[in-house]
Amino acid sequence: MNHNVMMAQAQAQAQVFQTRALPKKTDNAPQYDGKLKDDLELYLFATEKFYSEFRDLMNANTSESVDMIFCNFGPVVRTFLREVSHSLTRVDGIRDPLTWALCKDRLRPRFRDEHDTKPKRLNPVPCLLTCDGTERNQVRAIVGRRERKGATFFKVRWYGQDEPDTWKPVSNMTQAQGLIDEFVSSTMSPVHSRS
Repeated sequence: MNHNVMMAQAQAQAQVFQTRALPKKTDNAPQYDGKLKDDLELYLFATEKFYSEFRDLMNANTSESVDMIFCNFGPVVRTFLREVSHSLTRVDGIRDPLTWALCKDRLRPRFRDEHDTKPKRLNPVPCLLTCDGTERNQVRAIVGRRERKGATFFKVRWYGQDEPDTWKPVSNMTQAQGLIDEFVSSTMSPVHSRS
């Protein structure tokens, strides 16, 4: 008897889902192309807000919500989601559904910028070093080297300065010795031996 009741409920839910008009792609729907400049978390939030009337569908254990949102993804993300969907095929040939929760879990590690783990800010905050009681800008990278009047100068790229690249003498670069060594070792040409 319980089985009959459950079957009737499942059929009723299926009819509700089939009769419900799914939203079509509109200009207001959030778009995500998978580029580094795009904010994935903002896209996920905007999508859940845009499709808030379909919250029960997005929380269901079906792939209908991802199918509904699929047209709002760019080609790179679509290809990735197709691969994810095909990877959900079990040994017995039955494919598990790509739910919205699973979709979010798979998108985050694939399209999140690995180097930018800090929250995004509207205004850049310079990285400052404290040395001898004063704050100084932090060196981002060494990008050049030259000799002038017997002294060695390095072209320095800074965090948080209007003029990003400046030439500084090696005597003033005690805090960036590791970056200098890395630059010198990367620019040294290999010595070819004659045979």
